[in-house]
Amino acid sequence: MSDTTSLTTNLRRLIDEMRATGFSELDLQAPRLKVRMILGPAVQPAVFATAPVLDTEAEEPPTMPVSRQIRAERVGVFSFGRQRVETGATVIKGQTLGLIKGISIQDQVIAPVAGRLTAVLVEEGQIIDFGRPLFELLPEA
Repeated sequence: MSDTTSLTTNLRRLIDEMRATGFSELDLQAPRLKVRMILGPAVQPAVFATAPVLDTEAEEPPTMPVSRQIRAERVGVFSFGRQRVETGATVIKGQTLGLIKGISIQDQVIAPVAGRLTAVLVEEGQIIDFGRPLFELLPEA
């Protein structure tokens, strides 16, 4: 099996594991390889792999901000409330992004930090399970 075929097989295994465990991003760095994978809402993997690093004294790449997922903390029906937030919207820490209405309680979904929404992963009226990703937020630098 060629190195390219082996790498492709291993990347597909990682993608399957990411889907099975609910992870949407993975950064992998080895001495001669750097890989960043992002699974989008449509569950189509985007795979970026750099050529093998041959120079052992290579510079460290600049650290990029990493998106954070905002997950449901209870089970219920999701609604945006008074103001719907969209992908690309700038939010402030503590801003209400939506509501989860359970049988006897209503809980707010709050932005944990200020930043920009990179994905809205939920729709109005959708039934939400505990731990389900609702939003992806890129924190301010």
